[in-house]
Amino acid sequence: MKNATTKLAITLVLCSVASGMAAWAQDAPAAPPATPKKAAVAYKAVSPKVTAKKAAPAKVPPKAIDPGEPPKTAASTADGSFSWTDAKGKRWNSRKTPFGWMRSEDTGMVADPSVGALDASVRVTDLGDNVRFEKPTPFGPTKWEKRKSDLTDGERAALERAANNRAKNEVVAK
Repeated sequence: MKNATTKLAITLVLCSVASGMAAWAQDAPAAPPATPKKAAVAYKAVSPKVTAKKAAPAKVPPKAIDPGEPPKTAASTADGSFSWTDAKGKRWNSRKTPFGWMRSEDTGMVADPSVGALDASVRVTDLGDNVRFEKPTPFGPTKWEKRKSDLTDGERAALERAANNRAKNEVVAK
């Protein structure tokens, strides 16, 4: 039985190879096409006065202006961006990025100071002169340590919040 199965498998493989070769042979050209004989070319003698016309230089299109690029009258700011006011009275800011110029309207909004504050999930440990922070992230906890004199406003607020929570817990425990 094993011999019959092996023979059948070999026969099927050989048949598929043979049919593939037959299809390949039909697609292949029988012989390369004959190349036509080159016609004799007659050369004219050119007098020295007759010269070929030179091709006109190709016109170079003018440089396209990037829509975010600031005008020449824009004032440079300390952070490397440019600011200006257009004819309609709108204030604009432009900054050069690796992908070209980026332009945005200047709304005059000031950054919210609470944005830098640390949320309640951050564990704060007071170590005397230093403070240790531990924040849970999807990739494991992120830990950092800073001197109390180098704390940002958000870190200082988190330290105060932790101290208030400890004080409340001590009062409740008594």
